[in-house]
Amino acid sequence: MKKVIFVVLAFNLLYAGSLFEFLGGQKKGTTALLFLKIAPGGTQVSMGNTGVSIAQDATCLYWNPALANFIKTPSSFTASYRRWVVDQNYIYAGGIKSIGRYHRIGFYLSGLSSGYFKETDENHPEGTGKYISSDDLAIGVVYARNVSDRFAFGLSLKFAYENLAGVYGYTGLLDVGTLYQVGYRDIQIGVSLSNLGPDFALKGKYLSENADSVSYDSYSVPVIYRIGFKGKLKEYLLGAFEIEKPSDDVEQFKAGFSLIPTDFINLNVGFRLNNIPPGGSFFTRGVNFGFTIKKSTGLHKGFYISYAAEQMGYLGISHIITTGVNF
Repeated sequence: MKKVIFVVLAFNLLYAGSLFEFLGGQKKGTTALLFLKIAPGGTQVSMGNTGVSIAQDATCLYWNPALANFIKTPSSFTASYRRWVVDQNYIYAGGIKSIGRYHRIGFYLSGLSSGYFKETDENHPEGTGKYISSDDLAIGVVYARNVSDRFAFGLSLKFAYENLAGVYGYTGLLDVGTLYQVGYRDIQIGVSLSNLGPDFALKGKYLSENADSVSYDSYSVPVIYRIGFKGKLKEYLLGAFEIEKPSDDVEQFKAGFSLIPTDFINLNVGFRLNNIPPGGSFFTRGVNFGFTIKKSTGLHKGFYISYAAEQMGYLGISHIITTGVNF
């Protein structure tokens, strides 16, 4: 009976993709701090960005703060580097530490940097002679608590900052999440709501016809709702499914699989089932893939390294590498 329930649930979630009214595409470009939508974690990205229910390492703090309580070791530290579009660099680092039996705390930071590039305007399309840069930063602290052996909740408070050529802004945001373990085939159901908070206010000087003038504009931030599950399809095969609804885009339906031929390596693949970026065929813009290599030692430490490639249509491929230790 449990197998039947699992299959019916999975079928209905997948079929929902054809019934859902895909609204929200007209909201693209209406929010600030878009770097908060860039996902870290080689395992989660290679499984199609289905991270809301995957407690792999400290990158889980980005997806769902409640996942901190389901890391299998008392502590975890991870670092991740991602080559983003237009030669931008994205970094993520995070750590988790258990406090007693039911509590865990965590921290993380993420940043996106463009480096320096030529400044242009309508009168100088080849460049004004100046070089400018764009920088983004988020720093967060996390608290997670087990309510029972199968259920946990988590909270994340973060500070987010963005700067483009002297025009800057910052705000405080809140993430909340829960995770429930079903107790059958390692199924975990995760729900999270990210980036709750006030509008993002820009400060700085804009060039006007007469002189530099100070302007203060406010923009909303991309609030993201996620719900999904992961579980064992076979002893050597994991499956995950997730629905993501950002406030500035359409719903996204995603699925991922992880083949575990040995305890040493996982082979991962993921699919975006809708809202596929334009450019090329389905297999060059809707498929993610990668692997995770793990090594345990006698000191109860688990070292790992993971790689993922995300196909982004005309924008090319985004490569990500993550490494760390669970101890």
